[in-house]
Amino acid sequence: MRRDAASAPLPICQISGNKVDRLAGWQAGRLAGWQAGRLAGWQAGRLAGVSACWYPAARSTVITQGVKVTARCDDCGGVLIVDAGQYIDHGQLWWGTEGACTACPNRWCEQDTGGATPEEIRNAVLVEHGPAQLRLADGTSSLVPVLRVLREILRLPLGQARVMARVLQEIGLVGTLVEMELIADALQRRSVATTIEALAD
Repeated sequence: MRRDAASAPLPICQISGNKVDRLAGWQAGRLAGWQAGRLAGWQAGRLAGVSACWYPAARSTVITQGVKVTARCDDCGGVLIVDAGQYIDHGQLWWGTEGACTACPNRWCEQDTGGATPEEIRNAVLVEHGPAQLRLADGTSSLVPVLRVLREILRLPLGQARVMARVLQEIGLVGTLVEMELIADALQRRSVATTIEALAD
């Protein structure tokens, strides 16, 4: 899919952490996708009672990705259902996780932004959905606005931002769809057109 600099933000794709510190080396991950649904409840059929977390109301501009897994409950040995994923809201990348045991009161929820997504959450999302690749629509365009975006969004030092900008220009960056959308949105505001596509497993 192509994102033109003047176009409106992309809607949630088929599915759509945070500070992407090692994005230049993410040429092997797999992309994820929170089951294109509402963030207000992380997956529409959440277990009753697990509502302590705050999530933004569903909006067409919200990009989400997530996965549901089961595990053994440490408290009682029963089945633990865990929802985890990433989403973008108001220009920031958030991650979250919540779980509930089907046999005992063990339950929790947690979310955060402004730092790296925990590896266990990011990896689960990638394994479930595969990677997305972000490329510049025009490989000959100036890298000055790209450098500014990478430094602002990812809080990278100049040297690392230069390396990543060159990777983006030459072969593209790879990560979760949410991570790539975050960078693409910022580049769009700088009038830099990009494309995002899902990579085969």
